[in-house]
Parts: sequence; C-alpha cells; structure tokens
Amino acid sequence: RPILWSLPSDGHKDARAWIAAGIDAAAITAQILAVATAVQPPPGAIHEDGTLPKEDPRMIREYRHELFHSKTTAMGEQGVFVDTSPTGAGKSYSTCVALRDVPGVLVETVDKRGRVREREVPLKSVTALPTHENCRERAAEMRAVGILAKHIGIMPELTRDNCQNFEAATAAREAGLSHGQVVCRRCPYSKGCPYAADTARATNRRHLLLTHERLRRSAAAKYITGRQIVIIDERPNEVIRPAIECNVNDLEEAGEFFAVVAASCESVALQTLDSWADGGGAPDRAVAISAAAARLHRAAVDLATQANAITEPGAYMVESADVEAMPARWEQLVPDMLAESSRKPPAGAVRLLLALGEGLATAAAVVVDRRPDGEFDRKLLIAWAVPFEGQSLHLLDGTADAATLERLAGRPVTDITPQGHLAAVHDVRQRP
Repeated sequence: RPILWSLPSDGHKDARAWIAAGIDAAAITAQILAVATAVQPPPGAIHEDGTLPKEDPRMIREYRHELFHSKTTAMGEQGVFVDTSPTGAGKSYSTCVALRDVPGVLVETVDKRGRVREREVPLKSVTALPTHENCRERAAEMRAVGILAKHIGIMPELTRDNCQNFEAATAAREAGLSHGQVVCRRCPYSKGCPYAADTARATNRRHLLLTHERLRRSAAAKYITGRQIVIIDERPNEVIRPAIECNVNDLEEAGEFFAVVAASCESVALQTLDSWADGGGAPDRAVAISAAAARLHRAAVDLATQANAITEPGAYMVESADVEAMPARWEQLVPDMLAESSRKPPAGAVRLLLALGEGLATAAAVVVDRRPDGEFDRKLLIAWAVPFEGQSLHLLDGTADAATLERLAGRPVTDITPQGHLAAVHDVRQRP
C-alpha cells in the first residue's frame, strides 16, 4: 500500500496540529503520488503475513517511568540533553513532572544571631515553544501536574488590546526588527503599558514560557540569565543556532531604501551619531537618522557588490566595515527611517544588517548556485550561537539527531531517550 510521509508546514507544532487545522488531504495525496517513486522492500524485511519484524515492545508506563527518572536527574545537572521520544510517548508531560519534582539548590544563610542555616531554593526554568498558543497549552499542562499557577509566567503576545502603539510596533516587526528594542524604549504610552506590565510579571515567575523567536534575538541572554533549566520544545536547531538569510536582490533593495532615507534627512558627518552613542547628548534626530541610514546603505551595497562578483558555485565569506562600525543604540532610529518612506525594505535584508550591526555575526556567508538557464542564485546567510552556558539545556524533538545537535551547540549532547519502541501510543504502532 502507498505510504505518504509529510512534514508539517511552518506555524504548526506537529503533524497532528497541521491536520487539525483542516488541510486538504486529498489534494496533497494527489500531488505526492504524481511524483512518488515505488520502492520494493528488500527480501526478509517483511513477513509473509505483511507484518514487520520487531523487537519485543515496551509498555508505555514502563517507558514513561524511565523518562521521568532520566529527566528529573538531568535537570539537576549542567549540560545539554535531548529527548527524541515519539509523538505521544510523554515528552511534554514528563518534562512538566520533572520541573515539579526536581530538587532545588541548598544555599547557606546567616541569621541575625550569626547562625548558619541551610535552605532549599527552587530551580528556575525557561521553556521555548514555537507559538504563543503552544505556550498557553504548556502552562495548562504544568498546572495539571500540580505546578502552582502563581509560579508560571507566559510572555504576552502583542495585540491591540495590550499595546496602544500597535501600528508602530507591527511596522517594526514586519521590517524584521524587535519592537521591544526599537519602539517600546521611547514609546509615549510606556507609562502604565499593559504589555510591559505583563512582560515584567512573567519574567519574575519561577517558570517562564516564551516563543522560539524571543530566544533567537540578541536579547536572549536576559531571558536565560539566572535560570538553571532551559527547555526548547520542537525544532531546537533553529533556536540554538539561529540563522537569517536573504537574496542579493533584497539586499540591494534595502540599500536603495536606506539611500532614499539618508537623502531625505539632513546630511552630516558620521561623528555626530558616534558622539550621541557615547552619551554626548542627543543631536537632532534627522541628523542621526541620515548618518545611520547612509552607513546602512554603504554596507548593503558593499555586501551585494562582493556577492555579485562571485561567479563560481560554492559558499564564500564576505564582510563590511560599515556595518561592523555601527554604534550602539542605532537600531532605535530604524522606526523613524521606516516613517520617512511609504516603501518598506525587505525584512530579511534588514534583519541581516541589524544582526551584523549588533555583532551577532562578524561576516556573512554567500551561497552561490547555478540555475539550469546558466544564471546564478546568490543568497547571504548569517548564523550565530545563543549563549547557553552553565544551564541544564533540554532539547525535545521526536525527529532530532544528537550528533547534529552536538555540532550546532558546540558541546557534548547526552541522549536521555529510553531505548526500544513502544507497543502502542494513541493507536499508532511504533516501529524501530
């Protein structure tokens, strides 16, 4: 019989959520079969009655007991741990139970009489999931196993209900920027902001839940500092080694945009922006905008020119002195740059320039491919490592590979997945 293998599209946690969203299964099946190749199993790979040879299965209760024990032990240790249990085996549930049961850290305190006393301080955690909906689901799972609601914090989703400057924040995000860094810092509605209040409340809780996107940005350190346990649920490779890519045409378009912005504002020497960054007093914003935009224009042109000069397929490294020399705080001017023109630059190119300017990466890789018509496709790519150091880092993904994660993390990865396969999980037979 035909076996159709598919991966969920972007925005869905797993195949179950994808199917529940109402995909057109018949249309997808027809598309797959139109290009499918029939593969015959080798002799002996299947029994005469049509069943597959397999080892003795493990019962789900035994499997989960081992998984609970492994996670509870690992959460009290520093290092990187991966759980690749199949869907339905209890990756999420066992993680919640382990967070509930993991012992705290003993610390010594001295009372007013000079006596030394020991007390146990609970460990703090941060869990990253693909979407805000996933965060709310995980909070419910944590409450279900007995973790008190007052200890669980969910980073809020930006909406019109909690942000009075929603249009500006949305424009910044669509341009590939962090609204918290470039809009919230000088927002006229910052006093009494519900979004800021919910954010502060969540970050003060023992267990913090947030989306992957927050950990992929440069401000990731503020969410993991002071937390002993970090959990990344689904697609951990995208979080431990974030990447941004854009094609050369988008980079050139971004350069043209910044050139227009620079020309429309007052032109001055770059030293003005540098002095502002060093605390020498805020100059006229048009002056600062023009200087920053001019530098971004030159950086985009420089990188695009280097990429276009490459005429052989392969991967190459390029860098620009202009983008590396961007002073601190310059990204706060980008919303004003966007307001200078109704035309918006490609988000991927802006994010790439921003990441280089922030020092997340010092150079970009150019990947050149030759198309069948003889022309070249050129893409720029940067990647960096999120600073997970000194924590107990747990990666949950049924399709993850420990060796690959080890290369991406640059550290040893311990696979704590129980051995063997399960007899049945949600009426689905698991095979080795």
